[in-house]
Amino acid sequence: MAEYRIINSKQEVVESTKLHDATEAVEWFRKNLPEDSLGYRLQVLTDDGDWEMLDETESR
Repeated sequence: MAEYRIINSKQEVVESTKLHDATEAVEWFRKNLPEDSLGYRLQVLTDDGDWEMLDETESR
């Protein structure tokens, strides 16, 4: 399992979870976005300990 997190436009972590794969993570990301979600990002924690972006909402 990998660790995923949602970052808002202010670079704050708003949600995090552990999931089996990226497909499941993208579904989780889209279900947990607020109505006004411009600039939100989905990130995954890599084996190197770095956060990598997987998906993002449209930014302004």
